Amino acid sequence: LLAAASYALYALATDVATARRILWIPSPTLIAIGLAVAAASGLVAPLTGQPYMTGLWGVEIPLPFVGGVKIGTPLLFDIGVYFAVVGMATLVV
Repeated sequence: LLAAASYALYALATDVATARRILWIPSPTLIAIGLAVAAASGLVAPLTGQPYMTGLWGVEIPLPFVGGVKIGTPLLFDIGVYFAVVGMATLVV
């Protein structure tokens, strides 16, 4: 919602045409991508014999000062929800 609020503030500060130019993916497409990513993150688990939407953890990425961070399906789900929410909020704006 914060990203969509900043988009709305930019649209108020400039004009709608300029604001639409900075959003390089149309809002309905962004919503569809978000829903697809969120649904696909849940479909990974049944492929491994787990129930739908079971969190699976995969690759560990080393980061300085933090250590290793594991990437998993909950992160993909959150990214999908982020895209869907930003797409919906910018569509409303």
